[in-house]
Amino acid sequence: MAMERSRSLRTQLVSRISELGVAADSPVARAFRSVPREAFVHGIPLEDVYKDRAITTKTREGILTSSSSQPSLMARMLSRIDVQPGQNVLEVGTGTGYNAALLADLVGPRGTVTTVDIDPEVAAAAAESLKAAGYERVEVVAGDGGLGFAENAPYDRIIVTAGVWQIPPPWTHQLSTEGGMVLPLRVNGSALAPLLRPDGEGLSGRGADPCSFIALAGAFAGGYDYELRSGLVARSDRALRPSEARAIDFLLTESGRDDAGLPDLRGDETDTLAFYHYLQLQGLYPFSFSIPRVCLGSGSTRCS
Repeated sequence: MAMERSRSLRTQLVSRISELGVAADSPVARAFRSVPREAFVHGIPLEDVYKDRAITTKTREGILTSSSSQPSLMARMLSRIDVQPGQNVLEVGTGTGYNAALLADLVGPRGTVTTVDIDPEVAAAAAESLKAAGYERVEVVAGDGGLGFAENAPYDRIIVTAGVWQIPPPWTHQLSTEGGMVLPLRVNGSALAPLLRPDGEGLSGRGADPCSFIALAGAFAGGYDYELRSGLVARSDRALRPSEARAIDFLLTESGRDDAGLPDLRGDETDTLAFYHYLQLQGLYPFSFSIPRVCLGSGSTRCS
């Protein structure tokens, strides 16, 4: 009964994903029909597991440190990177292991998937879930994802599920000359996920999806965090002058509003999210905010 309900909910999720532009008969849609998300997120009602939203799986001092990403966003990124059977794929940011299982389904038995997470506990839990779900051939590595995993390079595809301010050189070096990389690049407090391919001495690409991911940790972590008097944490793409930090403090503490005027984007209105990303790219919303038990930042769909 539970298995039948799971299959039905997966079909409904694929219908939702298809409405957002991923073809219902595509390999990505088939992977979402095949891989049970409940095998990777535990202790949550089945109906909630298959809602098109991110699921918090680990926090530290009220701050989100690991999650299962929003399925429709995962589907768009997987479609953009166009994983093919038999390819060698690197994932940076293992999380629950759900995305790694989808990748394993896409590359098939002749392909290989390596996934890296900086949190040993997260990596161990994902490895256990992958094995239990029948995806033990996925290699799970506990380490700094910014360094990639040279032992299994070169990779045909690299997919990153952590926000970055720069592209770590190891990723470029470990990508095959005909490969592709999709990653959430931070710009003015916003993140866009383009597909990049080797182009001469660098990488180039076109097209990108607005997104929101936990920031990359480790040697290539970026951004500047400022703890404000209000208890919020402002993260800027560049170092703030003292006067700028004080101005942010004033705006958020002197307004007399508990919500500090932050937009609540917990709904499913992707057009609204895209609009806030546009504002951020214009420099009108240049910061991300982390608020325990409230929405995580302007332009974010994640809540703790």
